Amino acid sequence: MRKKYPRRTPLKKFLNYYIPPVNEVADFFLATDKSVYPLILDTINSAKKSLYLSFFQFTINKNHLVGIPLELFSSLKSRQQDGVEIKILLNSKFANGFQKELNKKTLEFLQTNNINVKWTNPKRVNHTKLIIADEALAFIGSANLTITGLADNWEVGITIKSEAIKKILVPFFFKLWEA
Repeated sequence: MRKKYPRRTPLKKFLNYYIPPVNEVADFFLATDKSVYPLILDTINSAKKSLYLSFFQFTINKNHLVGIPLELFSSLKSRQQDGVEIKILLNSKFANGFQKELNKKTLEFLQTNNINVKWTNPKRVNHTKLIIADEALAFIGSANLTITGLADNWEVGITIKSEAIKKILVPFFFKLWEA
């Protein structure tokens, strides 16, 4: 049986499409390859009030807390200790049990450390790689928060500072959070 895809909506009716006004300036930084990871850390460390993360794969194993996993956890914990509200969404629907088990260990580890983390709705795959800092700056990229994704793979990422973050990405994140 052929999969049915939704019909395309004319662009002017597409609700989550944002065209910035001519006078709006969007600041951005673009990174490739090994520069993506520092961009992710800079985005996390820039948060003063709120930090929202949504990732397909996020691997922190408490038994191997060195290098990249330790730096990511330390940055999140530091933000939390400074009073930053943190919300993390992890994908729960995988093609194999191994990937889900890795995310499950991360979820349990973060919960044990009082970081607000939960699964997305298991009816759909959460394939996002998104970090929103203070509802004003967003990292969007291809890398998962894994050693392979941040140290070995060819990846791209961009941070954007724009009104579109608050208008489009924050509501999108909370749509996933509430689903």
